[in-house]
Amino acid sequence: MGRLLRTISLCVLLALALGACLPESEAPPDPAELVHEAQADLAAGEMPEAIDKLRLAIRLDPGLAEAHFWLGRAYAVNALYLQAADAFREAARLQPDYTEAYTNLGAVYHELRRYPEAEEAFRAAAQLQPDNAEIQYNLGSVLLAQDKLDEAGVAFARACDDDPSMPEPRLGLANVYRIQGHTDEAAAELHEFLRLSSDPEWRARAEAMLRELGEEP
Repeated sequence: MGRLLRTISLCVLLALALGACLPESEAPPDPAELVHEAQADLAAGEMPEAIDKLRLAIRLDPGLAEAHFWLGRAYAVNALYLQAADAFREAARLQPDYTEAYTNLGAVYHELRRYPEAEEAFRAAAQLQPDNAEIQYNLGSVLLAQDKLDEAGVAFARACDDDPSMPEPRLGLANVYRIQGHTDEAAAELHEFLRLSSDPEWRARAEAMLRELGEEP
């Protein structure tokens, strides 16, 4: 019996000794740090690395809205719009006041020409930031794409009021007026757009619209 106990004791001591020699398991990476690293990867154009890190961050912390958001950004950059929409939608579900999640969701739905869903996303963003001119402009654009002219005009006008130096809503509003047959109002908005915009392509479009209305730029 004494020999048996000594044998067991030796086995226990050997096991403890072996255990002491084994390396400690590494702590899992911090999900927030993975998101930060993925942002740097995206900025450097290293898309596969960014996506891998964001997927790992989500596995470690499925409730981290920022990880879902940046995964959506990575997908969108790669024109994977359906996957991007899923990621942005999840980010907004996890953090209902995440304005950027709604605006990016609206943008990818716009790319997919799913205008009613884009409208819903931009309206949610506008609820959070009602005085954001860019959101109002984007809302006006998807409303115009659905031929909701009166609502589009309201959104474009709101954007002009919120940021009078922003040229794009002027062109949107001019389009609404032109379609409605309000040529004088359309021409006025086009002239204002040309005063504000320095973009050659968009200026050429505005000048062409003015000529169609019988005016010189």
